[in-house]
Order: sequence, then structure tokens, then C-alpha cells
Amino acid sequence: MSCVSHASNQILHEIHAAQQRHKEESKQIMDKMLADLESSFLSSGWGLTEDQEKALIKLVENGIEESDIHIENGLRVDARFQEIIDNFARIAIK
Repeated sequence: MSCVSHASNQILHEIHAAQQRHKEESKQIMDKMLADLESSFLSSGWGLTEDQEKALIKLVENGIEESDIHIENGLRVDARFQEIIDNFARIAIK
């Protein structure tokens, strides 16, 4: 059981690291998209009012926030898996 617990723990750590990288990469993508959108207002002459520009930016910001929450929820699931693995490890030691 100890081998299984150790292997599961290692896999969980790898998943956690991958999710952290995914979170950072997603944030960079979203930040770039927001910056590109803001700069396009100046350079492309879309003819939007300032209120329309602000509304579009707010939509993107809300999407970024929802994405961050979704990723954080995934990290909480990882923490729960870690609890299970820790419990298995304690059982294996007894």
C-alpha cells in the first residue's frame, strides 16, 4: 500500500504543478488579450464610444475572473485528492 500511496502522491504533485503552469499560462493569455483589445480601440478606429469600450473590457475582465475561479476550484479538488492519499498512507503505516 505504501508504494501505491507514494506513486499516487507523486502523480498528484505532477498534476498540481501542471495545473499551476496552466493557470499562469491562461492568465498570460487573458492579460495579452485584454491589452490587445485595449490597444485596438486606439489603433483600429472601431468608432466605439468610451462607454462601449468600457463595457467590452468589463466583459473580458469578467471572463478572466471566472476562468481564475474555475482553475482555483480545480486546485481545491487536488487538495481533496491529497487528503485521500494521506489517509491511505496512514492506513498503510499501521
